[in-house]
Amino acid sequence: MTENVQRWKTDPTLFECETTRDGFQTKKMMDYESTYVDEFLNKDPMRDWESFDRCRALWFWGLRKAGLDHIKDVSEFNVLDCGTKDGQFPEYLADIVDDVIGIELSQPYVDYAIEKERPVVYGDVCELTNWFDWENHFDFVFSHHLLGLTPDYLGALDEMLAVTKPGGYMITCNDVPGNPKKHFSYIETSKIFNEFVSKSNCDVIHNDRWHPDFPKEWVLFVKKGE
Repeated sequence: MTENVQRWKTDPTLFECETTRDGFQTKKMMDYESTYVDEFLNKDPMRDWESFDRCRALWFWGLRKAGLDHIKDVSEFNVLDCGTKDGQFPEYLADIVDDVIGIELSQPYVDYAIEKERPVVYGDVCELTNWFDWENHFDFVFSHHLLGLTPDYLGALDEMLAVTKPGGYMITCNDVPGNPKKHFSYIETSKIFNEFVSKSNCDVIHNDRWHPDFPKEWVLFVKKGE
């Protein structure tokens, strides 16, 4: 990792910082914990985030895509929300599904969510099976704009699918591949998702732009094989 930690979202040199290729993946060489978690989340005033509305929209869109009734078919679901931040979304789902938990890597945001009595724990999406006894546990694994914020988004995909039950669903919404925003690793091409799916025991429900109203967002939605 580079010794020169750079400012998240405020330093234009983040576009030109040193990168390395790992297969299809481009990783930006910087300290994830210090740059993103410490400088953006931990030092940011604690507040509820506006992304909740889009998480809720993605949830209902996904249920329709999968042919699920949001009351009858998901009432017994266990749901994991990865990168939940303030915990608004799992708090909302708690009235709809049987069990839900959100994980977040920023301890201040975990504390903030717990103070609001939201179902959130500290955790790393890239270490789900090492940190928790969750393998093949969840009916629905959800993430919204998470992959580009992880040092290893392919590893995160592997981990999210590993904790999904056989026959369960994993959905992740991110920036359109090829959009090199100020992220630690950005998805260079949609072929990366195709490569991931081809090596995984899952069926693709959607692997494309989300919706005309969200032209800069790409959704990978799969059903894990039995």
